Amino acid sequence: MSLAARKSLNNLLKKFVWDGAKDNKRIPLINWDTLCLIKEDGVADLKKMELQNSTLGAKLSWKMCKEPQKLRCRLFQKKYLDSEDTNKILTMANTERGSATWNFLWDCRHIITNHISWQIGNGYTVLFWRDSWDGFLALTETFEDKGWVDMVENCIGKHVCNYMEDQGDQNGLRKWKKINIGNPSLCEQLWKAIKDRKIPESVEEDIIILCAVKSRMYSSKLGYEVQRQRGSINTWPHKLSWNHKVLPKVRAFLWITLHNRILTGDTIKNIGISGPNRCVMCCAKEESTNHLLFCCPVAEYCWNWFLERINWVIAKNERLIDFILAWPNRQKTKWCDLWLNGPSLIVWHIWKERNRRIFKEASLPQFMLVEKIKTSIEEVLNGKKIKGNPKVYTNWDALMEKRWALKEPQLYVPLIKHLDRKAIRWKAPPMDWTKLNFDSASKGNPGESNIEAIIRDEQGNILHGLFGGIGVATNNEPKICALEVGLCLCIRQGLSRIIIVGDSHIIINGISWSILHNWKLNKWVPMINEHLITIESYKIGHVYREGNQVVDYLANLGVGENDDPIYFSQASATEDIKGQCMKDYQRYPQQGIG
Repeated sequence: MSLAARKSLNNLLKKFVWDGAKDNKRIPLINWDTLCLIKEDGVADLKKMELQNSTLGAKLSWKMCKEPQKLRCRLFQKKYLDSEDTNKILTMANTERGSATWNFLWDCRHIITNHISWQIGNGYTVLFWRDSWDGFLALTETFEDKGWVDMVENCIGKHVCNYMEDQGDQNGLRKWKKINIGNPSLCEQLWKAIKDRKIPESVEEDIIILCAVKSRMYSSKLGYEVQRQRGSINTWPHKLSWNHKVLPKVRAFLWITLHNRILTGDTIKNIGISGPNRCVMCCAKEESTNHLLFCCPVAEYCWNWFLERINWVIAKNERLIDFILAWPNRQKTKWCDLWLNGPSLIVWHIWKERNRRIFKEASLPQFMLVEKIKTSIEEVLNGKKIKGNPKVYTNWDALMEKRWALKEPQLYVPLIKHLDRKAIRWKAPPMDWTKLNFDSASKGNPGESNIEAIIRDEQGNILHGLFGGIGVATNNEPKICALEVGLCLCIRQGLSRIIIVGDSHIIINGISWSILHNWKLNKWVPMINEHLITIESYKIGHVYREGNQVVDYLANLGVGENDDPIYFSQASATEDIKGQCMKDYQRYPQQGIG
């Protein structure tokens, strides 16, 4: 990769990190070299194109050894190495300079040569004293008396095969010769170094391996890792700032906060922008990251409230990062996510309150601020899903359920494989029941949208249905609107036993729990609950798109083409709609919810 190409890719990465999708220029808050350090050092673990380029060059060197039959490898072997030995690219000391590709390949081979060892076959190629073999350092690294080593080499030989007996033992392992030359203590030291090395009998040639990984093969990931240096930070709460259970934007903000790079008064002053730097929360001290989010009276009130709510006592630190480092990381209890989401959401809401006071000239009293924090924590925890059985349930979990409005976590529904989903079809409801299928479609998010709902009996006959446009909406709004309109249609027709199915996990789970974690969607929940109360008996379930094909077909009739929904029945439905319904019934006439 050329220098210009590497610079261009680096610039694209930097623009993505700091500027986003917009063209406006933003201030880089953290140094690029720091961002490219490993995640355990508290940074973003981004790729440097220079290191990635060297990694790929080392891969070419590795392929010279492992794939010598390739045309490129045979060309380099003949032109620059002039040898039949395919390992020479990694073992020889120097070579003449050549084409740009060869020079690049040669300059990158050190990434591999620093981590290679030999796997012994017949022992004819590997140097006993000078090479690393069997994953150990070269024996010359452990013997300071180089004169004795040279004497043994002259008497016995240079290669591993010279130090092994011709016959192996009963287990098929090679036996080592006893060395009795010169200093007896050095001979005993050598015997201790090699006696536990198990070399199987083999007539195959010796091969080069990488001793840094179990697979013994080079990979781009390994090459990149061995080049990258760790930062100066020895301890970092990366399990809290990078945990997938924390909201993405919140953990990103926490990460920038722990680097002390959010745009507080002192940070803005350091980058050369003048302005007021008094803390707007207490109006008493200079605004800094540590003061605003941890030491300010408002921040202290929020932290003390949270510690009391979770029934925890922790030593008071002077710095936020020390407090986060001392924060426990519990992973085995039912509501352990409180320990992960609590600190990050407190920091997030304090920052939002600070911006509200500066830019909107409005403020919330402290009790309302902690109420917003409480609501956010409950929404995050109630929206989580678990796999299999819940975790350990303790007295602390029981106390948390009393102090917080927590509900039983939803079970994670594993995705069905594509081949299995082909067998999914619409299932007819039981006798005297009807089934309501609903769906929607949108051209964009937000974009022109339409809704679809259809009600059928146990014979697959259409009782009632509708489809049509509702204007511009986000992708989930039309789905819950279709459900509400479909329920209204059921009630209007006097249906009392209804099975309600849709292909949206968000809507189905939200209606089952009577809460949706989006304020635009949540306003529909009370209306739907009122409709459900008037129905004698109902069941709510999820179905994959393959079992929701009729309403999916109605969605394809046109998004946003009709101003108002069009209602139809068995008599007024088109032949295409009737054909789709009959195909569903004939393919899978079993009864059930799906």
